[in-house]
Amino acid sequence: MQEISFDKFNVKYFSSTPEQDGISPLQRIEKALTEAKNMTKSFDEYKKSFLFFGTPGSGKTFLSGCIANSLIE
Repeated sequence: MQEISFDKFNVKYFSSTPEQDGISPLQRIEKALTEAKNMTKSFDEYKKSFLFFGTPGSGKTFLSGCIANSLIE
């Protein structure tokens, strides 16, 4: 887990095909990644919460590790 970082998060594994709601997995993960980066930059002032859910392999654990390691730094 110590090697996980936002720089190593690769969005190429996410489909750009829209799902039933018209949003693609790629759009979702890009938004989550942006929000996570913003949160870690201003953690003390950040007022939102994160709820991670999704199918296995959807990036939940990796994104959590990115957040944790960024905050530790």
